[in-house]
Amino acid sequence: MSEVKNPCIQVCRYDDEGICIGCYRSKQEAVNWVFLSIEQKREVIRRTAERKNSMKTESNNYDHYV
Repeated sequence: MSEVKNPCIQVCRYDDEGICIGCYRSKQEAVNWVFLSIEQKREVIRRTAERKNSMKTESNNYDHYV
């Protein structure tokens, strides 16, 4: 299995629910990233995609950094 790319885009700001507005990870997911297995990282990526789709607005769209 190949490594899962870290989704961080260097926009580390968290909303009121503790979700990064840059990569859509929770604080805990971001802190623990280096310790997660490949499967756990894939699960985090799946959750970030769900969050991104449910949270996307003009004011928090940082896709241009990627």
